[in-house]
Amino acid sequence: MLLAASVLAAAVVWLICRRLGAPAPLLALGSTAPLLAALLLASTWASNVSLHTSAAAASITLLTLHLGAGSALLYLLVAAIGWSRLHLRVHTLDQVLVGAVLGAATCVAMLYFGP
Repeated sequence: MLLAASVLAAAVVWLICRRLGAPAPLLALGSTAPLLAALLLASTWASNVSLHTSAAAASITLLTLHLGAGSALLYLLVAAIGWSRLHLRVHTLDQVLVGAVLGAATCVAMLYFGP
């Protein structure tokens, strides 16, 4: 329920920004949030994908694409978050990996193929 509300809230914020004339690059970045949330919602219904790892991977991917390869060192944070999810036994390795890939791939796709 909370994730569905997050999808709706992200979409509303994006629509308001679009209506107010936000620049296209900002809209492309903003469209990542509702899409990622929707994909994660669908994935979570099918399997307990790690939302924490997905959000971290999307954030670090965005930083790396905009700030350069030096930011890639921050992917160690994604690994640490993934490890914590495994250590707490709330996710399996597959769920953590799918979350990380889904977050990074959604971010890249929206930056290159988004509006």
